[in-house]
Amino acid sequence: MKKSIFMKKSRFKPPYKSDAKKTNFRKSVKKAGVYIIKSRSTGKILYIGHSKSDLYTTMYRHFQSWEDVQKRTVYKNRNLYLVRVVYTSPQKAFKLEQALIKKYKPKDNPFKTALIGDKEYKKEIEKYIKENVRTDIPF
Repeated sequence: MKKSIFMKKSRFKPPYKSDAKKTNFRKSVKKAGVYIIKSRSTGKILYIGHSKSDLYTTMYRHFQSWEDVQKRTVYKNRNLYLVRVVYTSPQKAFKLEQALIKKYKPKDNPFKTALIGDKEYKKEIEKYIKENVRTDIPF
Protein backbone atom coordinates (compact mmCIF):
# COMPACT_ATOMS: atom_id res chain seq x y z
CA MET A 1 0.00 0.00 0.00
CA LYS A 2 1.34 3.41 -1.00
CA LYS A 3 1.76 5.88 1.84
CA SER A 4 0.02 9.21 1.19
CA ILE A 5 1.68 12.50 2.03
CA PHE A 6 -0.50 14.78 4.10
CA MET A 7 -0.49 18.46 3.22
CA LYS A 8 -2.14 21.06 5.37
CA LYS A 9 -2.47 24.66 4.27
CA SER A 10 -3.34 27.84 6.08
CA ARG A 11 -5.37 30.76 4.82
CA PHE A 12 -3.61 33.92 3.67
CA LYS A 13 -2.92 36.01 6.78
CA PRO A 14 -0.70 38.97 7.63
CA PRO A 15 2.72 37.76 8.85
CA TYR A 16 2.26 39.60 12.17
CA LYS A 17 -0.70 40.07 14.47
CA SER A 18 -2.18 43.56 14.76
CA ASP A 19 0.19 44.54 17.60
CA ALA A 20 3.14 43.77 15.25
CA LYS A 21 5.04 41.99 18.03
CA LYS A 22 3.57 38.52 17.76
CA THR A 23 3.69 36.41 14.64
CA ASN A 24 0.77 34.58 13.03
CA PHE A 25 2.68 31.42 12.12
CA ARG A 26 4.17 30.15 15.41
CA LYS A 27 3.04 26.62 14.54
CA SER A 28 5.49 26.55 11.64
CA VAL A 29 8.55 26.34 13.92
CA LYS A 30 10.62 23.26 13.06
CA LYS A 31 8.18 22.15 10.36
CA ALA A 32 8.72 21.63 6.64
CA GLY A 33 6.68 23.21 3.91
CA VAL A 34 6.18 26.04 1.44
CA TYR A 35 5.29 29.68 2.08
CA ILE A 36 3.68 32.11 -0.34
CA ILE A 37 3.95 35.88 0.06
CA LYS A 38 1.47 38.04 -1.82
CA SER A 39 0.64 41.71 -2.02
CA ARG A 40 -2.33 42.71 0.08
CA SER A 41 -3.31 45.50 -2.35
CA THR A 42 -2.97 43.76 -5.72
CA GLY A 43 -3.42 40.13 -4.67
CA LYS A 44 -0.42 39.13 -6.80
CA ILE A 45 1.93 36.46 -5.55
CA LEU A 46 5.35 38.04 -5.04
CA TYR A 47 7.50 35.26 -3.60
CA ILE A 48 7.38 31.51 -3.03
CA GLY A 49 9.89 29.73 -0.81
CA HIS A 50 10.33 26.46 1.04
CA SER A 51 12.05 25.01 4.06
CA LYS A 52 12.86 21.40 4.80
CA SER A 53 13.37 21.91 8.53
CA ASP A 54 12.20 25.28 9.96
CA LEU A 55 9.59 27.06 7.91
CA TYR A 56 9.14 29.77 10.55
CA THR A 57 12.76 30.99 10.51
CA THR A 58 13.07 30.82 6.73
CA MET A 59 9.83 32.69 6.10
CA TYR A 60 10.33 35.44 8.71
CA ARG A 61 13.77 36.33 7.33
CA HIS A 62 11.88 38.14 4.56
CA PHE A 63 10.34 40.51 7.09
CA GLN A 64 13.55 41.46 8.98
CA SER A 65 16.23 44.07 8.35
CA TRP A 66 19.71 42.90 7.36
CA GLU A 67 22.97 44.81 7.54
CA ASP A 68 25.16 42.37 5.58
CA VAL A 69 25.93 42.51 1.87
CA GLN A 70 24.11 39.33 0.89
CA LYS A 71 21.22 39.93 -1.54
CA ARG A 72 17.90 39.01 0.04
CA THR A 73 14.27 39.59 -0.80
CA VAL A 74 13.02 41.68 2.12
CA TYR A 75 9.55 43.12 2.64
CA LYS A 76 9.92 46.13 4.94
CA ASN A 77 6.33 47.25 5.49
CA ARG A 78 4.84 44.07 6.95
CA ASN A 79 1.28 45.38 6.73
CA LEU A 80 1.32 45.34 2.93
CA TYR A 81 1.66 41.56 2.62
CA LEU A 82 -0.20 38.35 3.27
CA VAL A 83 1.35 34.92 3.77
CA ARG A 84 0.04 31.41 3.25
CA VAL A 85 1.81 28.32 4.55
CA VAL A 86 1.50 24.80 3.18
CA TYR A 87 2.86 22.17 5.56
CA THR A 88 4.23 19.08 3.89
CA SER A 89 7.06 16.58 4.17
CA PRO A 90 10.65 17.79 3.63
CA GLN A 91 10.83 15.68 0.46
CA LYS A 92 7.71 17.26 -1.02
CA ALA A 93 8.47 20.87 0.00
CA PHE A 94 11.07 21.51 -2.72
CA LYS A 95 8.96 19.92 -5.46
CA LEU A 96 5.87 21.85 -4.42
CA GLU A 97 7.86 25.09 -4.39
CA GLN A 98 9.14 24.42 -7.91
CA ALA A 99 5.64 23.64 -9.20
CA LEU A 100 4.17 26.80 -7.66
CA ILE A 101 6.99 29.00 -9.00
CA LYS A 102 6.55 27.55 -12.46
CA LYS A 103 2.78 28.15 -12.30
CA TYR A 104 2.72 31.69 -10.82
CA LYS A 105 6.13 33.12 -11.89
CA PRO A 106 6.42 35.47 -8.87
CA LYS A 107 8.32 38.68 -9.61
CA ASP A 108 10.67 38.28 -6.62
CA ASN A 109 11.73 34.72 -7.56
CA PRO A 110 13.64 35.33 -10.81
CA PHE A 111 16.71 33.28 -9.84
CA LYS A 112 14.67 30.29 -8.68
CA THR A 113 12.47 30.50 -11.78
CA ALA A 114 15.55 30.50 -14.02
CA LEU A 115 16.81 27.40 -12.26
CA ILE A 116 13.68 25.43 -13.11
CA GLY A 117 14.00 26.11 -16.81
CA ASP A 118 11.90 29.12 -17.74
CA LYS A 119 13.62 30.64 -20.81
CA GLU A 120 12.03 34.08 -20.35
CA TYR A 121 13.40 34.38 -16.81
CA LYS A 122 16.82 33.07 -17.87
CA LYS A 123 17.09 35.99 -20.29
CA GLU A 124 15.97 38.40 -17.56
CA ILE A 125 18.61 37.03 -15.19
CA GLU A 126 21.36 37.22 -17.82
CA LYS A 127 20.41 40.86 -18.47
CA TYR A 128 20.40 41.63 -14.73
CA ILE A 129 23.82 40.04 -14.26
CA LYS A 130 25.25 41.90 -17.25
CA GLU A 131 23.98 45.25 -15.92
CA ASN A 132 24.55 44.78 -12.18
CA VAL A 133 27.21 42.20 -11.42
CA ARG A 134 30.89 43.02 -11.72
CA THR A 135 32.86 40.21 -13.27
CA ASP A 136 36.26 41.90 -13.10
CA ILE A 137 36.68 41.21 -9.37
CA PRO A 138 38.45 37.93 -8.56
CA PHE A 139 36.89 35.66 -5.93
